[in-house]
Amino acid sequence: MDSTRFDLQRYFATVWEAEVALYQGRGDEAWAINEAAWPLLRRSDLRRMQILRISAAFVRGKCAVAAARSGQREEMLGQAKKAHAMLMKERTTVSTALAALLSACITATSRQHDKLAEELGEAESLLTQLEMIPWAAAVQYRRAQLGAAEPVPPDWMRDQHIVNPQRLADFLMPGDWSRVS
Repeated sequence: MDSTRFDLQRYFATVWEAEVALYQGRGDEAWAINEAAWPLLRRSDLRRMQILRISAAFVRGKCAVAAARSGQREEMLGQAKKAHAMLMKERTTVSTALAALLSACITATSRQHDKLAEELGEAESLLTQLEMIPWAAAVQYRRAQLGAAEPVPPDWMRDQHIVNPQRLADFLMPGDWSRVS
């Protein structure tokens, strides 16, 4: 596919293909999908739209963190950190909130649990201010997950009748969230 044909429809098809793989717990596949499309996106005019740069960086970061769980940990965490830097470069409230969320995913997967509570608190605060409720609920779930043997889903997840809160949290906030021993 040449870069002139990587239009908005193909961008969203690629994003959702990667997102489906993430939801199904196939981090390596999500990364492969994102990695194959990344050069096409970089050459396309779509990068002129800030919201697409933010979305692309966040999805790329999530795919990298998810792939880090199954192998090439350091390389994939390095890719996730690059995506975090892309988000911070955008300097918007949304990109900053998503960067905070991604940072917590990276920290959890890096097993740097001493920093995790602070990062989760920052992410939850920013996401709540922006009324990004599903993501804020995922942060609340992750905080409960780290502190309890059986996390209780946040009110929003219960109110929305989320059948599998763990799956939603894994989709919105991939990474290694095993409890600190």
